[in-house]
Amino acid sequence: MKAYIQGNKNKETFIAYCNSAISSNGFPKLCKSFEVPVSLDRTIFSEGIYEQFTEFAISKNDEVNFMLPDFIGRSQNNPPDNTEISAPEVLSPLYPGDDIFLLNEFPEGCHQVTFYEIFDHRWVIKNTGTVTWTDRFFEFTNHSETRIRPTETKITVPTTAPGEETSLAVLIDARHFEGTFEAIWEMKDKTGRLCFPDKSKALKLEATVINTPDTAAEV
Repeated sequence: MKAYIQGNKNKETFIAYCNSAISSNGFPKLCKSFEVPVSLDRTIFSEGIYEQFTEFAISKNDEVNFMLPDFIGRSQNNPPDNTEISAPEVLSPLYPGDDIFLLNEFPEGCHQVTFYEIFDHRWVIKNTGTVTWTDRFFEFTNHSETRIRPTETKITVPTTAPGEETSLAVLIDARHFEGTFEAIWEMKDKTGRLCFPDKSKALKLEATVINTPDTAAEV
């Protein structure tokens, strides 16, 4: 492990990887594990992890005191001149040659729904790459940013060969929060890895939820 870290000391690549690989759902769990606030900037968090790995690599033995909160505190109080390290402009799919294209969705545009309404949304997607989709699924990924909720958080993707199309459908509970909300779905493989980091919103839907009074009760 030490030899690998010593041979791959590229902070920019490591941070870019963390920014693309750690989902919005998984980031709070990592923060909790390392005992740092969930409001922490993701780049500072990734840089802290990198520094801890580097400390391990240069130590004379394998006993390293991992103090991520201390490092992050120092970084926040004394930010470097160039604190913003962005991910590469072009990210690659998890599997070389893999690609996806949204053909159609039903309905098109934003749903107009009322409190507690259950509504459906469908997509038709095409495998435009050279890799057969096997044991894959779409997962609802922005739980903490939206109020609408799917009745199921994962959609199984049928085995789909290059050039083939497949249809996917979800049921959404509008619940009782007024406003316009977005539900984002991303394709993952059987191990839970994001298949298309280059497409941050592989599938999405939008809904405006309003409270419609019961007119019958008012009469």
